[in-house]
Amino acid sequence: MKIKFILFYLSICFGAVGKPFSSFGSAKELDGNIVVISIFADDLCTSWNQNYDKYEETAIKNLKIATNWITKKANKYNKNPKFIYDFHKNKDLLYRTKFLINIENWSDCINSTWKYIENNVDIQSIKAKYETDNYFFLVFCNTKRTNKYPSITRNYYDGMKYAYEISFIKRFRQSWECCPAIVAHEILHNFGAHDLYCADDRWQFTKEKVQYFKNHYDNDIMFTISDVKKGGVHYNKITNELSDFDAYYLGLMSKKPKDVIKLNLPPSEHF
Repeated sequence: MKIKFILFYLSICFGAVGKPFSSFGSAKELDGNIVVISIFADDLCTSWNQNYDKYEETAIKNLKIATNWITKKANKYNKNPKFIYDFHKNKDLLYRTKFLINIENWSDCINSTWKYIENNVDIQSIKAKYETDNYFFLVFCNTKRTNKYPSITRNYYDGMKYAYEISFIKRFRQSWECCPAIVAHEILHNFGAHDLYCADDRWQFTKEKVQYFKNHYDNDIMFTISDVKKGGVHYNKITNELSDFDAYYLGLMSKKPKDVIKLNLPPSEHF
């Protein structure tokens, strides 16, 4: 299924104040066992209610498409991530809760989620069971079709109160439902990938450099989740690309790509 429109996905990845490259957080390497812990969250404005059971299936489908796509791209760099995400098969990877806040309040949302994880998720048992230190959280939010806020990721920065890295997946944004490319885009943020579509002083992404990305990386998944050639988004596949530029910041390759050197950009957190 494809929606006939061009969508440049505006996810916001809040980064570091201080030393963004000093630690990996809970999503360390895009290799080996990686545990995905899902939280379906209500808040003061939204609730899953009747949509919950149906969207569980949609969430697993989107995760399957997104993680298979990421795995195939990582394989090209001799990495072999094995995502463990199916919360129907692994009941300890699924949580339901209600936050007594408006989930669009970024600061309250992050703090509430961190506290919930700290008090309700047995991280040590999960790490032992799945034999990994590599994990992150997805918080699924049943936003209304009129929601104007994009999905968003809290990736790690040095000095963060908790190491838990979290992506907040909004069901709808401006009437369009979340697609697998959005899920893949947000997952990649947890491992170090950066948005290429907007200026960001922290990564020295000026407006001129963003224009360069637009000219050279227009189908990169960190620039857009649209199908650039055909227009629209897909709900059964991902047609975007993962570039060497992304791979370097994801820790998939240690050699700096020519454009990182050309644009005089900061180093990857992985090297």
